[in-house]
Amino acid sequence: MKKKNLILKLLMLVVTVLLVNMGFNTLAYFTDSKATEGAFKAGTVDIKIHENFNPPIKEIKIENTGTKRSYVRVKVVPVWQEEVNGKWVDTSLNPDNVIITLDNISNGKWVLSNGFYYYKGILNPGELTEPQLKLTVSYNQDTISQYKGKRLKLRVYGEAVQASNDMYKQIWNLNSLPWN
Repeated sequence: MKKKNLILKLLMLVVTVLLVNMGFNTLAYFTDSKATEGAFKAGTVDIKIHENFNPPIKEIKIENTGTKRSYVRVKVVPVWQEEVNGKWVDTSLNPDNVIITLDNISNGKWVLSNGFYYYKGILNPGELTEPQLKLTVSYNQDTISQYKGKRLKLRVYGEAVQASNDMYKQIWNLNSLPWN
């Protein structure tokens, strides 16, 4: 009798395992899963500076060479240079005597704020700023003697940020665009 009970218990255990296994196999038969990878290509923000300096006029155009619509700004830094051993090198002369004035033509699409000239609007990929940034450069005549034999160099630095998602707030640390 004990042997019969043991065989019966073992048989019930085997049947239970088979039934449970059949349930999982049936569940596996009716379900499916696959893994896939999605390709994502990020856009680029890139600019090219086109400049011409025919004293006293400095003309600057910015070209959007990236793939994203962008806001652009330009910083113009005057530097006095002197010739040393046939090479022009920066001097320690103060550039504060240099006067840079925004041309009236540029005034409609460009605004000066905190040392930067901001292009008022969005620059689409492949576009150039129109009108160009046109600056008139002069210097204080009272200090001319100490600058004799020196050369004025205007360094142009351009920056761009994508126009979407208010990126200018984070990248340029602005609450709003200067023309708003």
